[in-house]
Amino acid sequence: MIDQALPHRLVTLIQREREVRITDAARALKLDEKSVMDVAKILSEPKILEIFYAVSGDIILRQGKEFKRAVADKERFEGVSFNERKVDTTPTEGQHSVSDFLDLVRRRTDDKKRGLSQERTAS
Repeated sequence: MIDQALPHRLVTLIQREREVRITDAARALKLDEKSVMDVAKILSEPKILEIFYAVSGDIILRQGKEFKRAVADKERFEGVSFNERKVDTTPTEGQHSVSDFLDLVRRRTDDKKRGLSQERTAS
């Protein structure tokens, strides 16, 4: 099972580095490349991350078009404020919190792993 904090850790790494090779991300997060790639694929769907396949064969993870918005939403929903006072973290109608998004990522990853293990037992 993938650590629930993995999407946050990956986003934090890419926020700090701007872009990172999948091998370096796996090493930094102390995980295998496949786990990092699975989460990167999920985060690429809402354009939080971009997956770039270099001619050299490297897979590079970059900030996507929605990266800054996702980071800003995460900070807002965690109650982070520049003047150090708590803000209301209750999403308004039509908004979803970062924890909702991370729950979705976790469920999709678990479903994907379950599907793979069922395929292996069936064959």
